[in-house]
Amino acid sequence: MNKNDSILKAVNLHKKYQLDQVEVPVLKGVDLEVCSGEFLAVVGVSGSGKSTLMHLLGALDTPDKGTVCFNGVDIFTAPDTYRDDLRNREFGFVFQFYHLLPELTVLENAMMPLLVGATVRRWLGGAEEIEAQARDLLCRVGLEHRIYHLPAQLSGGERQRVAIARAIINKPVILFADEPTGNLDIRTGRQIFDQLVELNQTGQTIIMVTHDNDLAKQAHRIVRLHDGRVIS
Repeated sequence: MNKNDSILKAVNLHKKYQLDQVEVPVLKGVDLEVCSGEFLAVVGVSGSGKSTLMHLLGALDTPDKGTVCFNGVDIFTAPDTYRDDLRNREFGFVFQFYHLLPELTVLENAMMPLLVGATVRRWLGGAEEIEAQARDLLCRVGLEHRIYHLPAQLSGGERQRVAIARAIINKPVILFADEPTGNLDIRTGRQIFDQLVELNQTGQTIIMVTHDNDLAKQAHRIVRLHDGRVIS
């Protein structure tokens, strides 16, 4: 696939949430197109709809109106199993608060996406290969000395690097990063961002939600949301 090929397209996305007895509109007709190999930054003030947009694009939530097509397939008219497969195989996710399983080691957390839905036969037959893949990715993010530690024994930056390794172990087409530096100090946040840049330079398509305009300026393109609409 060429770098300029469109792989994800959203048209007229609307989303509202119920807050007590009040309907709160969050997205009010958003159009967006993402190309293969692109590093896209989504910015805006709190409440502008950034994370909601990412959740819809990543099939983590459903719109009230509008469409999202991945490689030409409308993901919300497709079967549930299609969306499940997208979230596990085609899309990778990195969140602000890591979402690591506290009872699992770093290595086990990184391996988890490869084990989701795996049969016992597949697991037993491919355990060494799966572990080797996870070890390789953890080495790439500088955590080879931490693979048997639990998340509680790691710093915030280390936890986020585990989350990145976990997110890319299935070689996703698109990596979604929702405020990946938002819970980190400036120096550590910069290191995490640099790792995302390195991934993008290898061809990884990335959609990053961020409140950090300095980081956003280093992406290929900035989409700015205000009051649920794209303004630039």
